[in-house]
Parts: sequence; C-alpha cells; structure tokens
Amino acid sequence: MEYLRQQLYPYTKKSYVEDSSIITKRLLIKERSILKTEIANFIETNPTEREIAEFLKKDLSFFASFYANPKEEYIVLPELQIANGFVDYVILSGRSRMDVTFIEIKGANFNLMNQSGYGNLSQKTNEAIQQVRERISVIYRDYKKYRKYFHEVREQVETGTGFSNALIGPRGKLSVDPDKDINIRSVVIAGLSNNDLEESKQRHNVEFTSSPPIRLESWNSLINKF
Repeated sequence: MEYLRQQLYPYTKKSYVEDSSIITKRLLIKERSILKTEIANFIETNPTEREIAEFLKKDLSFFASFYANPKEEYIVLPELQIANGFVDYVILSGRSRMDVTFIEIKGANFNLMNQSGYGNLSQKTNEAIQQVRERISVIYRDYKKYRKYFHEVREQVETGTGFSNALIGPRGKLSVDPDKDINIRSVVIAGLSNNDLEESKQRHNVEFTSSPPIRLESWNSLINKF
C-alpha cells in the first residue's frame, strides 16, 4: 500500500511548497539584478552621485541584498521624504520589530579620505555622514510620529495604495508589529578606498562614535562584500 501511495502521491511528504507568487517575484528580481562585475566595472569609471543613482534604478534590490534581514523580506524606497529633506534609500525589513535602514550615497569620483596625510575623511564623506545624523535627529525628536509614519509607508506599499516606485521583496508583506518599537539603522556609502588599513580605522571610529551607529563604506569596500 505504501508503495502504491508513493506512486500516486509522490510529493505528499513535502511539508512546505512555496507559493507561486513568491517564486515568480524572486525570479523577476533576479533577472533585473546587477552583477558584481557590472557594478565593479561601473565604479571604475569614477561616476558621480547622480550617475550612480541612475545606474541603481534598475535594481532596487541591490541594497536589500546587503542590509535586509530576513533576506527576502524587505521594502526598498528610493528618495523617501523625512521632514524637509529626503533619504536616498530606505529599507524596511525585520520580524516583529521593524528595521528601518537609511542609506545615503555619494559619488565614486573622490577618495573616502583626504590625501593630506592627516587621516581625515573627505569633505563629501563628512557631508553624507552629517546628512544622516540630521535625519536621525529629526526622527528621535519626534519618535512616535515617525514610528507611525514608517508603518504607514509600509502598509501603503504592501496594499499597493502608495509609493509606486518602491520594491517589495519576494515574500511580500513584512511580519512586523506596528505597535512595537522600530530599530533605526544607517549606512553611508561614499568615495573610493586607497588605504584599506587606515580607512578601516576611520570607518570603525565613525561607527563607534555615532549614536545610533552609522556604518561607513566606500564603494570599493561594499563591492568586496558582494
């Protein structure tokens, strides 16, 4: 009988079968994804901030692959308004408590650090860090308002009633609780590396002297983690 049952119903032992919509969405995202060689070659041309933003438009999942967790549960929003300004990219992800990750980008047409010999970050790098700090300060000064705002943004993306330029991950709606606190994270990606050891120290300093921490990457260091 067991033999006959297996012949008639060979897949009954499989406890979980993915929904076809998840598989389809995953394949569509993968088809549009940027290859490591593609972005590495592009960064070698020393593109400006505007040129990088234009290049990344075709694959909003690029940043989610680094900063979303769980990997297929995310929403990526380009140029999300915060107070009187915009954050280049915001990633909503997580379980139970929602993670809100700000990503501020600058061009790859300058060095992450000055070449003066004093080990200082370049002006454009510091500018990006300051922009993120200002956005975070605005949020924490009115935390309840912005916690509600980010969940409203999430719900509009999930229901298709707003933010049509956003990308939602293969698994669709996030498994987060709108009544719980949110985790604010931030990343700055700017310039090119030319002294990995010294720049690693500077990135470490930025992360540990910023509250909440700001993760600093050059375009080189980011691509090396691809």
